[in-house]
Amino acid sequence: MTSNFAILLVIIVVCAGAIYLRRRYWALGAPLRNWYDTRMRARLKPMVTAFFLVTLVIWIAIWAVARKEQEYDFLRDVRELFPQVSKQFGKAGPGPDEKTIPENITK
Repeated sequence: MTSNFAILLVIIVVCAGAIYLRRRYWALGAPLRNWYDTRMRARLKPMVTAFFLVTLVIWIAIWAVARKEQEYDFLRDVRELFPQVSKQFGKAGPGPDEKTIPENITK
């Protein structure tokens, strides 16, 4: 068996197991589904909203207290990782006097 086939086989088995467990334990009338419906369903939406709001507040606080030298410079990191790309995009385009149409194309 090749490793690609083994990975595909594992994915298929995991998906089949997930489908089985979902049908077995998440069907209407199942004890786990009843517990979720009675206890968690009403609380879930406010909990998710609170999680995202707290995360947003934390990131705004980090941004507000960061000093200038601590700020992240994405373009600098891209230039360091891909110097050939930064050289290509660092060049100026053709000026107004330069030809932009190749010689072999006639009008």
